[in-house]
Amino acid sequence: MQPKMKIMQKIQDIAKKALDIIIISKDRKKTIINKHFSGFIHIFDMIPLGHLTKALASLRLVLWASALLGTGALAFWMGMEYSPLNNDVTIMYMQSTPTLVEVDGMDFTSLYTQITPSIVSITAQRWVEDNQVVLYGTGFFIDKQHIVTNHHVIDLAETVEVELYDETKVMAEVVGSDGYGDLAVLKLKEDVGAKPLVLANSSSLTPGTPVAALGNPFGLKGSITSGIISATGRLLRTQGEFLIVNVIQTDAPINPGNSGGPLVTMDGLVVGVNIAKEGDNIGFAIPSDTVRKIVPKLISGGEYKHPWIGVIAQPITKKLADQLGLKEAKGLQLLQINEGGPADLAGLRGSDKLKTADKAQVMSGGDIVTHINGESMNSFNDLMNYLEAQTEVGQVVTVTYLRDSGLMNSTLLIGARP
Repeated sequence: MQPKMKIMQKIQDIAKKALDIIIISKDRKKTIINKHFSGFIHIFDMIPLGHLTKALASLRLVLWASALLGTGALAFWMGMEYSPLNNDVTIMYMQSTPTLVEVDGMDFTSLYTQITPSIVSITAQRWVEDNQVVLYGTGFFIDKQHIVTNHHVIDLAETVEVELYDETKVMAEVVGSDGYGDLAVLKLKEDVGAKPLVLANSSSLTPGTPVAALGNPFGLKGSITSGIISATGRLLRTQGEFLIVNVIQTDAPINPGNSGGPLVTMDGLVVGVNIAKEGDNIGFAIPSDTVRKIVPKLISGGEYKHPWIGVIAQPITKKLADQLGLKEAKGLQLLQINEGGPADLAGLRGSDKLKTADKAQVMSGGDIVTHINGESMNSFNDLMNYLEAQTEVGQVVTVTYLRDSGLMNSTLLIGARP
């Protein structure tokens, strides 16, 4: 090998090792390299030998600055972002889902070691009449003082105790809770030196992605189970008869006590908050994109206002389309409009007539919504997912609907779910 090539190879080795130290524990058997870093390494192939000293100096400067400034500087360089809520609160999340290169398979031991110190056990107590009720759950640090968990873990709690990784027990304050989204945020009175977890971009998840669920099932502290993403975009009805949208389905075992714990990918990024088990090999988690949207509002104002238009609707099936004399089985038939609600104020109509067709009576006379802001509406799931993911309270949208065989458009002001 020529001298220039030897120097080039040496510099590449040094650079790669420096980058690996940042993102990979020395004892990890699985090597995961973020595409931002691997692309940075390849730049060395194009740098003339005379500029390599400057390149290495820049690399050393980044590492030095990251050490001084903490995770903020490092997060910026990694393609992460800090989401400032106020002067004291920041939540770190990935701007995009990283492309991963996996070597030697998955290492759950290293993942467990990395994530567990950021997880807490939660004991919530409340009184029902003369009986004391104790609820157990899990939570994880979203920043150095705030902990994310499920609403149903701390609902109506009079006291909430948190047990940290080192078995220290501290009292926590509920700063915000959202029954519709089944999310809650606790706050500790002081910085306990916790390492916050990083939220991933859950919208890029695909079925088959390996994941792990961490928490305290049945009060058994520090448990990890594994599985894959089974499906995304599920609609889940909670114990309070609320509907949670865009839910992640996984076959990673989730049991009582796991509620509020993180569902993470093999690179340690949070893609969901564990919420429920519906049967063998069927568990659910609230997606991290929803957490990112709701949690900052809970921290800053104690509540989150969910978008709402005030309708009860049903999808137009092939059978219903034939019964109503429609050309296509598309859209949502509005059955009932909440008086004074957003849809009512926009002039939309509910079904107020009974029609006999195929020896059956069906509701008719209501508008059939086909699109909102150009997005197709063919199921109640479509409507709920769109409202939660694409709109916010106070936003004006255009509703396209079929009335008396003609298409019409109306503007609608999104309201807050009562």
